[in-house]
Amino acid sequence: MEPAELITKRLISSIPVCLQGCRPYRVLAKRLLGKRVRYYAGTYSDASRLSRFYGYERVAELRDPIMTWRKHLGDLKGCGHVLVADVGERIAGAAVVRRFPEDDTLYSGWWLFSLAVRVRFRGAGIGEGLVCMATEKAAEDGGKKMDILVFEHGRAALRLYRKMGFQQSSIPGLNELLEEEFRREGRRRIIMSRIL
Repeated sequence: MEPAELITKRLISSIPVCLQGCRPYRVLAKRLLGKRVRYYAGTYSDASRLSRFYGYERVAELRDPIMTWRKHLGDLKGCGHVLVADVGERIAGAAVVRRFPEDDTLYSGWWLFSLAVRVRFRGAGIGEGLVCMATEKAAEDGGKKMDILVFEHGRAALRLYRKMGFQQSSIPGLNELLEEEFRREGRRRIIMSRIL
């Protein structure tokens, strides 16, 4: 592809992202998509679609990405859920909510991981719906608090989590690991928590 074509393609693909930050777009997207979104806890039958959604098919080291997801779903039995948001037959967003043992020094209690929404569906409230479902599932299972890790430069994610009641917090052992990660990789993740 020629450099000019590549620049044009990047500019065109950035238009939806710019629009998604505008309030009128978000209001319209919620109105148009809101009733079409179906939220549910994923099962083994969703393994293939989840594998494609998260890009496991592109990871050469995974010989059987669908089985990897089935194992992941099985490992969560009794201690978590894979939450799915469908629009029609397509996964629009997903997240993992998991409970760790209370005596775990780094990850104790309920955690939200891997929240992702397809670019074309961002701004329609799907991330918010998944976070709501995650906190409800954790509270139903007796959770008192939920934690997340988020990149500090991810403005949209930070805005979503703050809107949902999460605040920056601290877990001593994990803070040190996150600082080491920052020194190695140059990207800082922070811990955010919410009382359920």
